[in-house]
Amino acid sequence: MPRFRQHFTHRRIGIGALLACVAAATWAIVLLLGPHNSAPPIVVANDLSGRPTACLAADSQTASTGTAVTQTWDAMRRGADGLKINVQQLILAAKTPSQARPYLAGLLEHHCTLVVTVGTPFSQAVAADERLAPQTRFITVDGGILPATSTVLQTNTSEAPALVLGQVRSLGQKH
Repeated sequence: MPRFRQHFTHRRIGIGALLACVAAATWAIVLLLGPHNSAPPIVVANDLSGRPTACLAADSQTASTGTAVTQTWDAMRRGADGLKINVQQLILAAKTPSQARPYLAGLLEHHCTLVVTVGTPFSQAVAADERLAPQTRFITVDGGILPATSTVLQTNTSEAPALVLGQVRSLGQKH
């Protein structure tokens, strides 16, 4: 009898091992022959809220010296208060317009309805890219002299809070 049990136990182990190998082989085939998409997934920025968005962009040097960025951000937040308007800020160490342009393009891709820039790097980037987003309005604060266009308003630190507050509030009147 013991020999029979031993044989039966080995047979059960053998069948279990065989089933495990078949399952593993099936899983490997499914993984190898399954659908392959070698292209990375397409990432599209969507404004899921449906709300207008006011975006502040400034370089870190401008943000750390003076009060222009703080006053402008405060005006944007007050302008959106109680309205269905999203506000966001982006402060980066961009020292030149060419360094600021990719970040400005990112804001445009994220459907900013109003882009407010403070300082020369981002404001000069607006001058180069504003034609790429005709539906977006721009305000440049202390950005130097830029070519006059219908979508870009230019201002200075002392006048920026009132102008920005009014422009942000006007976004809420459209929705």
